[in-house]
Amino acid sequence: MQSPWTDDLILQAGCKDGDRVLDVACGPGLVAGKVNGVSKANGKISGIEVNEAMLNAAHKDPDIEWHLRSATELPFDNNSFDVVFCQEGLQYFPDRAKCMSEMRRVLVPGGKLSLNVWGAARNDIPRRRPRVLRTRSHGTGHAGNVAQHICRASETGYRRRFYRCSDPF
Repeated sequence: MQSPWTDDLILQAGCKDGDRVLDVACGPGLVAGKVNGVSKANGKISGIEVNEAMLNAAHKDPDIEWHLRSATELPFDNNSFDVVFCQEGLQYFPDRAKCMSEMRRVLVPGGKLSLNVWGAARNDIPRRRPRVLRTRSHGTGHAGNVAQHICRASETGYRRRFYRCSDPF
């Protein structure tokens, strides 16, 4: 069921050969396991997940570096990744701004963050592709605003929403 959305999320990020890629809240590895195949690139893939059972399911791919950690404290140096993915995870993080700041911290300048999130149903907003944030600076001051905007949702009427943005955060 998620395959078309996962593939589109990956394609929108435009991964290239040699890219260092991180899948945040990777679950059983659906995105991480498809990055190289879908993008037709050869990158170094890492996945991070806080749920040990989900991560155990992901371990079936030995070419991916798996980490059992929270997205609020990514165990990577600054500027470690060219692309960061987060599919259907951001809306569940208790501190979205902190997670967004961490994802920004590990991205290289000019790196890309590609997200799929759920949002409230609105008839005036057409369905869009995954949100791809291209980073242009090292500032993280707007991460909380971006997280709040992306994750704002009412209590009823959910449907899948996608975003595209080239603004720095």
